[in-house]
Amino acid sequence: MLESISGVAPRHEVATDNAARFCAYQARNRIPNLDGLRGVAILLVLFHHTPMVSIPWLAQLQEHSKHGVSLFFVISGYIVTTLLLR
Repeated sequence: MLESISGVAPRHEVATDNAARFCAYQARNRIPNLDGLRGVAILLVLFHHTPMVSIPWLAQLQEHSKHGVSLFFVISGYIVTTLLLR
């Protein structure tokens, strides 16, 4: 009703419209596979900080799981760069 009198939508409708557009933008440009890779990187870092295990192949995996930090930073850098370039 207010819109028909003044020709301008009320503020709360404009804010809701902007929020809906932003959510649609995020959903359209999201890469779910990167979220999974970031989760794997976090699990690798957590596994690296657990006490040593006695199973040989798990001990070797634990030793090399320190690369999870590098993986996490590479993926996060890619996400930040793509957001800045848009």
